[in-house]
Amino acid sequence: MESPARPEPLFRSEVFAARQDGWLGDVVLVRPMSFLVLSVFFTVLAASLVAYLVWGQYTRKIRASGYVVPNSGVLKVAAAQQGLVARLLVKEGQHVARGETLAVLNSERFTGSGDALIGVDRQLQLRRASLAEERIKVGELHEHQGKALRDRSDNLRTELSQVQAALLLQQDRIRLTDQMLAKQRELHAAKFVSDLALQQKEQERMADLAALESIRRSRTGLLRDLGAVDADLAALPAKRLNELAAIDRNLSSIEQDRIERIPAGVAVEGASGGRGHRDPH
Repeated sequence: MESPARPEPLFRSEVFAARQDGWLGDVVLVRPMSFLVLSVFFTVLAASLVAYLVWGQYTRKIRASGYVVPNSGVLKVAAAQQGLVARLLVKEGQHVARGETLAVLNSERFTGSGDALIGVDRQLQLRRASLAEERIKVGELHEHQGKALRDRSDNLRTELSQVQAALLLQQDRIRLTDQMLAKQRELHAAKFVSDLALQQKEQERMADLAALESIRRSRTGLLRDLGAVDADLAALPAKRLNELAAIDRNLSSIEQDRIERIPAGVAVEGASGGRGHRDPH
């Protein structure tokens, strides 16, 4: 008896075998990059390297100790006083002429209470006002001194004229006394006048001579005082000019000090022509 025929499967055995390994994942085939694109890329890269080697530039590096300066040398320009650079009027490498302004410095200084230059300016103004007032007072003082000396000179001249008149009167008195004394001596020789009367007349003459010497001493003292007053009066204008000149010098010194200490800006000028170079230090 023959067995019945086995039905033929719908799929091939290879299909079932492939499905048994499906848990391992699908196989994806990646298409490689075109050899034409790679050739073009490497050709351009090679051409770029050749062009860089032929025309390219690069910075040369060397190690050296010292300072780097221009070939023509460096001239350092220093300001007259310290300060901060307010404006820089030239650039690096710019050609400058002699006397050209390079920079403007601001010399303002500050303290805990504010700008120090404002305080300095205030003190200088006070000193200047004080000296101006002193100048006025010196002029007034010399005017008073001149008036006092002139008044004293006039008084001395008046006294001198009075003493001169008294001297003439005393000399006349002495001449009269001498005449009377001569008569008294004649009378005394004739025994008409006693010795006591003659001695009194001689004492009167000696008193007149002493008074004459006193008047002469007074006249000499007045002449000495008058000479000193006239000398002081003559030297008073020169003395006034000297004192005023000293005050004017102090005022000029204060103004110079104010200009030097409180400038709006300090200009730094070039000493000679050349190119500007900034010192890194």
